[in-house]
Amino acid sequence: MKKIVLKTFVLLPAMVLSVGCADFFNPTIVENVNGSTPSGFGKIEDGGNPFPEDFNPNTGDFSEQKMLANIGLNVVYPKVKRLRLEIESLDFRIGELCEQLESGSPSQSALQAAQVQWKNAMRAFHRASSLPVGPILENNRLALDTLYSWPSSNACGIDVNVEKSSQSQLKADQLLISAKGLDALEYLLFESELNSSCNLGSPLFRKVKAWVAKPELEKRKDRCQYSSMIAKDLITASTWLERAWDPERRNFSKELYEAKGFGSLSLAVNAVSDGLFAIEEIKDERLGVPLGLAEGCTGLCPEKVEHLYSQMGYDSIEQRVAGFKEALYGASNPSVKSFGFDDFLVSKDHAEVLSTFKEKISTVEQSLREARAEGTLETLVRNSSGCNNSSSTEKVCRLFWSVKDLSTRLKTDLLSALSLNAPPIYQGDND
Repeated sequence: MKKIVLKTFVLLPAMVLSVGCADFFNPTIVENVNGSTPSGFGKIEDGGNPFPEDFNPNTGDFSEQKMLANIGLNVVYPKVKRLRLEIESLDFRIGELCEQLESGSPSQSALQAAQVQWKNAMRAFHRASSLPVGPILENNRLALDTLYSWPSSNACGIDVNVEKSSQSQLKADQLLISAKGLDALEYLLFESELNSSCNLGSPLFRKVKAWVAKPELEKRKDRCQYSSMIAKDLITASTWLERAWDPERRNFSKELYEAKGFGSLSLAVNAVSDGLFAIEEIKDERLGVPLGLAEGCTGLCPEKVEHLYSQMGYDSIEQRVAGFKEALYGASNPSVKSFGFDDFLVSKDHAEVLSTFKEKISTVEQSLREARAEGTLETLVRNSSGCNNSSSTEKVCRLFWSVKDLSTRLKTDLLSALSLNAPPIYQGDND
């Protein structure tokens, strides 16, 4: 067994799904529900590329290689391991709920326990996906989208599948990405009406309409059975992801360190800096779209706020900002010597850029706390008078503009200081 120096990973404490018109009227939901998702993540061999015994990337002088190894070993790997553990616990809680439902005497506490554990798993996912690099993006983003497909989630598609699975056994690899994952479990565990998101007046959904008429207990059983199948699919995806980073298995941290498959060390560094641009998803998808400030919505669209069923929209932002900081500092605790992009900036004589980043991150965190204190993200968006003006005093607007300021600094200051390129999708984009 190789001895690898890993730091303790600390998960920060406590984050809905939008149902668009297409969910109600799109007939392709029925036609495509049998479409398959690629099931092969690829086999991962044990111990194929280990680090030397007693390897510690955080000793001696800074180097880009050490930074890549440290971020892999001590930032990403602990987070994907935590994600797998949380998902396994979620599967256990769902199993308990299903057992009680089958007994005919379910307790509210079993449902609440499953909901609490879903929140734990959801936070772990947001933290683990805050720096998307390497395995989570491979196979056309198979692991990432299998774990969580929002904003492509399809509540009506889930309803169709629940009805189908109540009649005949379905397999996870038969399901569309948009009808499974942690986002599907949110709908199944938190949506309390037990009705349907489909247009039940359409003959396309006559079977779902018949399912809605079933007794409450039977509907809960059907949903739980479907949830259990999804949870086990999540275990498969999260286990594969963990093994891809595990230093005793594929050890993608070593691949970064060696620039294996990247062509050069600078390209490997750029692949990780590309992952920092996940902060853009907070600005655009999680805040900009609901506020009508990004493509996908004209005017205010509170129904497009993430996590509407669980009301965990703020938690998503919190975990992703925390993950951004960990990549910047190379650790959850900036005071610990851990090589990250902060050390890279200092090594290039750009301590002033690091100071600016610290200030901008602090502003985002403060804006998040202030917005959370005023109400749910959905409520603040619904009551907003608009955030087109950066001088708006609305807390949700201040949150948007603070994240935008941080992402702009990423594109201008950090990339310029380190002579890195923006991902192709953001090149030439400074908005």
